[in-house]
Amino acid sequence: MRSFNLFAIAAAALAPFAFAAPAPAPVPAPVEARDVAVRGETQGVPAILTGLQVNLQVNIVELSASSILLSKQPRICLRFIFNSDCLTSANATVEVITPILTDIVTIIGEAVIDLKALVGADISVILCSVDGTVTVAVSVVAQLLADILIALFGALGFVLTVVADVSILVDAIVSCALGSCLCGLISIILQLVDGLLACLIPLVLSLVDVILTLGLNVVGDVLQIL
Repeated sequence: MRSFNLFAIAAAALAPFAFAAPAPAPVPAPVEARDVAVRGETQGVPAILTGLQVNLQVNIVELSASSILLSKQPRICLRFIFNSDCLTSANATVEVITPILTDIVTIIGEAVIDLKALVGADISVILCSVDGTVTVAVSVVAQLLADILIALFGALGFVLTVVADVSILVDAIVSCALGSCLCGLISIILQLVDGLLACLIPLVLSLVDVILTLGLNVVGDVLQIL
């Protein structure tokens, strides 16, 4: 098995949102996704994935948060700070981890429903940008999907560094069917976007070791990186 740095992967996963300077005012929901929904127009894959990335952030932070991170970024995740301790070997149990993963599965499942509604749509709709003005390149969709997968597996990689036994995390993953959920997400996007896999594979090769450690080979098979 290739060697890998779980802390580095988790840090990379948190980078887009965990270490950003706090905004001076509350950040509203993504304008592009909200505006498209209000107009009643069909969202394309980019808008759906952008919304998914936003919706997963709190859960990913809950999995990845450490006492050091939260002490430096006290506003990173208020729900996590007030309702739970940081994940440690003592409290990273199936009972604690499973509800977070269940939320993730639910959020991804909702996005998959939206994606399935695009089957048969014109490519100009499928690849429509979040603001509805242009058709994006396949590489843009690949990067959006890769960012989501890297963030999620980065968070799971962090959990691997604190759980008392890998089987704890594996049991939580199995109980909420995370593997089939991710396969469903990846598969529907591959169905919608021709040529996606060639762009996606180089972006997610770094996830191989975490995928194997967690027994999520089925995800690696769909990504064709195993």
